[in-house]
Amino acid sequence: PALSYTRSLAHHTLAGVMAGLSGLATCGVVVLAAVSAFAVRMVVVARYELTLRENDPFFNLRAAQRVVDFGVHAGLAEWFDAASWYPHGRHVGDTTHPGLVLLTAGVHTALQALGLQHDLADLCALMPPILSAVSTIAMFILGNMVQGTSTGLISACLFSIVPAYVSHSMAGSFDSDCIAMPALIVTFCFWLKAVEGSKLLACAAAVLYAATALSWGGFVFVSNLIALHVFVLLVLGRCDRHVKTAYSLFFVLGTALSLHIAFVGVKTLCSPELCLPLCAFVVVQLVDVVSGFVATTTSSVATFAFLALASAVALWLLFSASLDGWTARTRSALDPTYARAHSPILASVSENQPTAWASFYFDLQLLVFLVPLGWHRCFVDVTKARIFVVLFGLTTLYFAGVMAKQMMLLAPAASLASAIALDRLFQTYMQDTDTTSAPASSKRAAKPSATPKKKTVKHAAGRGAGSSDVQGVWPTTVVFLVVMALVFYTVHCVWVAGQVYAAPTLFLTSTQSNGTQKVFDDFREAYGWVRNNTPHDSKVLAWWDYGYQISAMGNRTTIIDNNTNNLTHVGLVGLAFASGEAVAFSRLRELGVNYVMVWFGGLVGFGSDDINKFVWMLRAARAVSDDSAVNEANYFSLTGELRVDAEGAPALKQSLLYKLCYYRFRNVYTEAGKPRGWDRVRRQEVGVTDIDLEYFEEVHTTENWLVRVYRLKDALNRGLPVR
Repeated sequence: PALSYTRSLAHHTLAGVMAGLSGLATCGVVVLAAVSAFAVRMVVVARYELTLRENDPFFNLRAAQRVVDFGVHAGLAEWFDAASWYPHGRHVGDTTHPGLVLLTAGVHTALQALGLQHDLADLCALMPPILSAVSTIAMFILGNMVQGTSTGLISACLFSIVPAYVSHSMAGSFDSDCIAMPALIVTFCFWLKAVEGSKLLACAAAVLYAATALSWGGFVFVSNLIALHVFVLLVLGRCDRHVKTAYSLFFVLGTALSLHIAFVGVKTLCSPELCLPLCAFVVVQLVDVVSGFVATTTSSVATFAFLALASAVALWLLFSASLDGWTARTRSALDPTYARAHSPILASVSENQPTAWASFYFDLQLLVFLVPLGWHRCFVDVTKARIFVVLFGLTTLYFAGVMAKQMMLLAPAASLASAIALDRLFQTYMQDTDTTSAPASSKRAAKPSATPKKKTVKHAAGRGAGSSDVQGVWPTTVVFLVVMALVFYTVHCVWVAGQVYAAPTLFLTSTQSNGTQKVFDDFREAYGWVRNNTPHDSKVLAWWDYGYQISAMGNRTTIIDNNTNNLTHVGLVGLAFASGEAVAFSRLRELGVNYVMVWFGGLVGFGSDDINKFVWMLRAARAVSDDSAVNEANYFSLTGELRVDAEGAPALKQSLLYKLCYYRFRNVYTEAGKPRGWDRVRRQEVGVTDIDLEYFEEVHTTENWLVRVYRLKDALNRGLPVR
């Protein structure tokens, strides 16, 4: 008995030690994946500097600074920004999702209380990598819920460096996308646990959903996907009491909390975009009532659920048709042709265009081939969680196809499905490898029954002597190829992060013939000049792309900015740029403009300048003007091209934008072997030899001509020298 007790104690001790080591190894892999997610997004800092990127982060920095200085209520909820959208201004609390700003301000305050001094701008730039690490940990939890620890580890590792997500979470990308991903994944984690019977986690999912609504406009997708999951479970006859209870708690509590968000408010109940969750809630209650009074089989319940679903969809469409609550972005997601026909501002943004086929491989690489295998595995062994995985993947695949920006949503769905496929592959072929490599003594130790033994002998006799070696080579080969594919996936992801998505946006770089790197820091030069050389109450006009940066770095009032909440105002600015100098001067005076800034890349070959955006200015102007002169055809050459040379249309060469961009450009040599005034972007020689400005005065042009600043002349000084 003592010996038996000792053996049992040793066995349990060893099992405990092995379990502890396994748990420690799991934690180590998750931490390593989170560190990798943070590190790969810091490449831009290692190569250049820690600074904000793009445009939206600059407004979020202003908002975070106000929350730190004045508090949440005075600094954000009641903030009327008179320095934007002049003369109308903007009520920020009612026109933005403040979740990221509030989180960053809270972290900043906590660090200050702990005595850790830092700059708020640096913290804002670091928040995307930090939240990416949090998303990676959440991805492990989601994968673990779907199919176990190994799936969670693989999904976390794949997701941590996938380019589709890295592109939206590099250091400095301080916008709502960086907080949307952890909120979305954690919400789904709580939901999948709630449908298994946890009421507490159903409430937690509702709270996280409200946090998503506070932080990101895509909260509509989260709510509709969960409602779709409930509908599919109803049709498949898998909507048990736990699912009904979980969704009822989720919908009621999530809706109640969302009603208190200023930018969402009653839209969570009356918006057609959110009618599907409401229909799902009604159908769930109807199914529960019918099931309580009628003794039905699983088949009849499924039939009733299908009819209820059809009725709910019909009512939803009828209700939607009577409301004008669909946003332009949602309509574009459902109809890719809508934006070009009805919303030129939305269509002018490249990331709102349909995704090219090559982008799927570029942003997902190996995951493109693994996703179908993962979905197949979900269909083989169906569970509530795996149904959700398939729905998550199919919906995000559709939205990623119609809008390039939504590739970010496809990243977690593709990583999860790929992890399921890889987990199954490794389990199958590594088990075969272990079996074929087992020693003969181990095989002889097993004592199968007589009948299977005879069959095995006959089968072995028919295979030949070398068949066991072939059987052992094949699993090893498969495992080796999968591992090599994962190595290439890692190399590709790191290369994309370092060479493509780490490119700075606040300044430009180019590699010289001797291998050195040249930096074109014209943008910050222009903002600095405006900040230091113009009156504090000056009104600066530029195309809407640059409004946030002018407000944050130039510290001047803007006419339009990246919020684009007033399409009429945007159209008026486009109309001014498309008009002749005299007409444009009159219109800009009506808007109270003092200075005009234009972006021009003809000298250095910068393709994203205002001349290349001129078509979208025309379309925005056409949306607010009935003037027949504002017609795209009038600005194109006889061959249907937007030409800036001698063959260009007279309307284009007389427009304000053309004159401000090409003023004095005829006197500049830009490229060896080319004439003066050679535009390196359009590859054409400027068509007007001598541009004279009567109503505008050039006050600053940056070193590389990327930004040009003009002042509107006073009414009494038109045509006269201005000091």
